[in-house]
Formats: sequence, C-alpha cells, structure tokens
Amino acid sequence: MTFRDIKPVLTFEGTNHPHFQRQFHWHHDGDDFATANFAGKEMMISGNDDEKTYRLAYLDMAHPTNFTSVDAAKAAASDFGKAVLVHMIKMLGFSEEDKTDPALINLL
Repeated sequence: MTFRDIKPVLTFEGTNHPHFQRQFHWHHDGDDFATANFAGKEMMISGNDDEKTYRLAYLDMAHPTNFTSVDAAKAAASDFGKAVLVHMIKMLGFSEEDKTDPALINLL
C-alpha cells in the first residue's frame, strides 16, 4: 500500500471542521496580528519586538524573512505555506516506490 491508496477521513463532521472554514481569508486582531487558514491550519502574522517588522508562522515554522509590513507578509503567505508542506513531506522520507511517483519526483 502506498500513500496514494490511503483515503483520509475527517475526524469529525460538521461546519466547524477546519477544512470547511474559509481559506486564505485574513482576520485581523489589531495592527500587529492576523491569522488565516491555509489547508485547514492557522497561519499567523505577528509583530516582532522591534515594532518595525513582522513574522510569518505556519505549523510551528517561521518564514526566514522579517517583513516590513503585514501586506508584504500576506503576499508571501501562499508560497510559504507550500514550502512548509513540501518540507514536511521531505521530513517523512521516501520509499523506493515513492521515488518513482511522478507527483513526488521533483521533491527528491
């Protein structure tokens, strides 16, 4: 059995499940903090201690760049989310069968 054979199921039903929430829509809590769902998990922009730059974080990982504005962090959010998810796939490792999968071949 490979990852392609596994069909995940939701852990609970209902409109409160994160995958049914609006994705990529930013919610602001003041000038220095914003959150949005990316792939059902929260991404966060927060002001740094210097009060001049902003940090982008997703799944306990932070973007290596400090942004000069919330809008600049938002513009980088989608690519950052993809980078985090690809990084996590790489952390899981690859079987010999995975190494021939066209969808994964460029991740190796």
